[in-house]
Amino acid sequence: MPLNSTQRVQSLTSQAETILMGSHDPLHDHRHAGRVADYAVVIARELHVTNASHLDALKLSAWWHDISRVITKKPSFLLMPFIDDTLSAIILARTAIKTGKWNRTVWLASRLILAKSVGTGKVFSRMFLTKRMRLLLDILQDADTVDTLASERAHDIQQLVDSSLSYHYAYRVMVWWFISTAFLEVKTEAAKEQLLAVLKEFMIWIHEESIMAWHIERYGQAWIDHMHARLEQLIEQLTQEVSFAFVRVSS
Repeated sequence: MPLNSTQRVQSLTSQAETILMGSHDPLHDHRHAGRVADYAVVIARELHVTNASHLDALKLSAWWHDISRVITKKPSFLLMPFIDDTLSAIILARTAIKTGKWNRTVWLASRLILAKSVGTGKVFSRMFLTKRMRLLLDILQDADTVDTLASERAHDIQQLVDSSLSYHYAYRVMVWWFISTAFLEVKTEAAKEQLLAVLKEFMIWIHEESIMAWHIERYGQAWIDHMHARLEQLIEQLTQEVSFAFVRVSS
């Protein structure tokens, strides 16, 4: 008996989870994809997205958006951010067609991943997404951003830094980039609440005695103080924005 639309999405989701369990990049494995999917659904429901096909497309795109990172045992820090979404969209489409699971929901999920690409995403967005569908893209991008400094990821990063010199320097650059640029800006109000909660958890993690000592030993007190001050600014800014949005909605 042919699978219905929901069963096809569930099957492809399970397939992505299985593939990502074998990922050599612990920051972009099945746990990350699962959290992004969960964040996406929460944000979507906060924004009153109720269309079942749209929610399925969001979940499917979250599970497949980093699937290309399993291609190599050592994903490049510099190259992968520019090509992983494009490759992942192609892999999802190819897999769905090859296994007879292609449908409109998979097509939408593939377009969302493609339009999420760094550099070319805006072009793909205009080519493949209507204005209404771009809200789904915002949700997917916001969900991925929210998970950037998730506490679960932080523990993985700590282990990677201790095991590799390249990760040692990459973590320093990554944290600076995330909290000193506009990288952590999100487009939806619902995502701001999720991001605020994640940043507060990250701050608590940083302040654990052993974690703070670990950071100071590797990166120095001055770097920690600067990053801590910037993180506090971000949390304060987000708190004000979330509070303002709540007052605006209430009134």
